[in-house]
Amino acid sequence: MTARDRWILVEKDGTLWLLKREGAELHGRIVSREGLRHEFPQRYDELVATDHKDTPRIVQERAR
Repeated sequence: MTARDRWILVEKDGTLWLLKREGAELHGRIVSREGLRHEFPQRYDELVATDHKDTPRIVQERAR
């Protein structure tokens, strides 16, 4: 991962965390699917492409 990556963590209960790493610091916040769709459409597309509801996983944008 590069020094300023963003990815989505999906918890077992379906909660979505938007995580952002800047250097050695990691920041996160809970996001809704609708908010993710509008704010980060590429990550939303990746989430939908790998959507296994209620399964813990990390969704990182694929290189295009």
